[in-house]
Order: sequence, then structure tokens, then C-alpha cells
Amino acid sequence: MDDFRFKYYCQNDVVMSRIEKRHQGVNNYFYEMYSANSKEKAMNFLNRIPTSEIPPQYYIVVETPEGEWGKDIDGIYQDG
Repeated sequence: MDDFRFKYYCQNDVVMSRIEKRHQGVNNYFYEMYSANSKEKAMNFLNRIPTSEIPPQYYIVVETPEGEWGKDIDGIYQDG
């Protein structure tokens, strides 16, 4: 998997950064990484993504100057 699954929700709020595949035991976790100039733009982007479209063990993370924000099957969270 090397394609950004949620790139169509970007509009002008975020910029695609990278995809990370992390292993923990027998599980694979995918992190779709973006960057934004502000928390507000990160939230705009994350709120556009329907939670129902996010598969298990898949995380959308936006790096901002105010911190990292993400979304997974449980909704939006602040990372770290």
C-alpha cells in the first residue's frame, strides 16, 4: 500500500507527507501522514473523512505547529 487513501479530502487544508507501515507482533498498522499550517486546517480535513471509511488498524495523522492530530475508527484524537 503506497497510495494515499484519503487524499481526496485534502482540499487546501493539508499536504500529503508519507505513508508508514508499522509492525507490532503479528499486526500491521498503517499511518497516512499529512501536514497542515494550523490545528484548524487539520480539523477541517479530519472532519471531512467519514469514520465509517477508515479500516481497522489504519490511522490518519496530521502534523501541525500546535501538535499532531489524528483519526481512526474511534474518531479524532490528539497524538502525544
